Order: sequence, then structure tokens, then C-alpha cells
Amino acid sequence: MWYMILALLIWASSFTAGKYAYTAIDPVLTVQFRLLIAGLIALPIFVKHYHRLDKALRKKLWWLAVLNFPIALMLQFVGLKYTSASSAVTIVGAEPLFVMLVGALFFGQKNYWYDWALGGLAFFGIILLVAGGSSDGTVSVFGSLLLILAGLAFVFSMFWGKDVMQKIDASIYTSAILVLGAVACVPFTLIFTQSWSIFLKPMQPLAVGAVLYLGVACSWLAYWLFNKGLQYTPAKMSAMVIPLEPVFGVLSAMLILGENLQWLTAVGVFLVISSTISSAILHSKKA
Repeated sequence: MWYMILALLIWASSFTAGKYAYTAIDPVLTVQFRLLIAGLIALPIFVKHYHRLDKALRKKLWWLAVLNFPIALMLQFVGLKYTSASSAVTIVGAEPLFVMLVGALFFGQKNYWYDWALGGLAFFGIILLVAGGSSDGTVSVFGSLLLILAGLAFVFSMFWGKDVMQKIDASIYTSAILVLGAVACVPFTLIFTQSWSIFLKPMQPLAVGAVLYLGVACSWLAYWLFNKGLQYTPAKMSAMVIPLEPVFGVLSAMLILGENLQWLTAVGVFLVISSTISSAILHSKKA
């Protein structure tokens, strides 16, 4: 689980890095560039192992790459165009509930009463976190729907990815979905990119550094850490740590950007963290 928490800590920093990147690069292009960087880092392991895998397994890896990146990641970015950041964070906070619903309906997962209770408590904590610091725009039904679909795609990829990682190591799995994901994103990038001006003017050093950080840390390293943790952690326990990402985002904004923590946001942070710790303790006793 600690691998996943470290991955979420890195992912939380991607919001700050993204702000610098978006000053010079279209958001969809930024996703493509970060995946290309991560894919190049993962390429040696991919080339060494991919051709040795069973054809059926390779087919699953393609589907998982599409679920993780063109669908989950791209839909998230497109959804953010149409709705507020606050509603997006709230939907991310609902992912533990998505995991329990999808697990129960499609994967025969047994959920205990405290899974639902703590998942709901974490979701409520995210709502308080957003309410304490929200001053942005209107919630769009269309944008929210895209974000929900992105969340569901990520949840399905967690279950199927965990199954695949019973057959191959997490590093091989991560390398495969990064390389295949970078390729699979190209058609989506061509469709959804609104500005190609990056190719017409000199690059800003700060934007270049931000994209490199997004590619190396937030894509290659964070996905490896998350998948490494997922390999050894039950899916519903993995879901309980996901709401920590916006919490880490708030805390990093306080430390790096000097933002103040409102009391309502502080209560939300406390609820999310306490729900996560309680879930870990209860599941460790069941193990």
C-alpha cells in the first residue's frame, strides 16, 4: 500500500507541474508528450519482454493501455474543459464507491459494511475539502459524465490489471501499458488538440521542465509505484487510498504556494485520512 501512497503523492504534484506546462502547451498535447517521455524510458524493458508474452496476454495489455490512457486520462482532461475543477475532484473522491460497485457487480468482490461506510465517509470528506476551497465555475452535466466514465475506466483497469499482474511482473506490465498507451493516444491527440502553436514558437524552459517532470515522475515512476502496490493490495483497499490524491494536492499547495487551509477543508482532510487508515487497519485484521 505504501507504494500506492507514494504514487498518489507524486500524482498530486502533477497539478502544479501542469499549470506551468499549460502556459505554453495544449493540455492534450501535454498528455501525449508526458506519455512519449514515459514510454521512451520504459521502452528497453518493453522490447526485452513484450515479444515473449502470450498473444492473449498481449491483447489484454493493449486493452488496458487504452483504458488507462486514451479513455481514462484523455476523458479526464476533456471533461475538465466542460466542468469545474471542484466537481472533478469530487468525482475522483467517489472512486472508492465505484470500485465497490464494479467489484460487486462484475468481479464477485465481497464488500463488508465498513467498506461502504468508510468509502462514503471519504467521499463526504472530499466534498468538504472542495467546499472549503471552492470558488470556481459551473458544474456541467456533460463534463461530469465524461469524468465519471474516466473514473469507471480506471476502476475496470485496476481489476483487469491486477489479474494480468498475477502472470507478469509489475515492471513489465507498467512498461507495456506506457509504451502501448503512448501509441494508442495518438489518434485522440490529433482529434482533441486545439492549439499546435508549440511547434511555431520557441519553448519556454519552465514548460519544458514541467513536461519532463510529468513524463518521468508523474507517468513512468508514479505508474510503476501504483502498479507495484496494486499487485499486492486488494482492489477495494487500493481504492481507499485514491482520495488521498486531492488531500496531498491541498497540502502541497499550502507548502509550495503558501495557500491557507480553511477549517472546512481541514475537516475534509481529516475525514479522508482517517477513513483510509481505518480501512487499512480493518482489512489487516481480516487478512
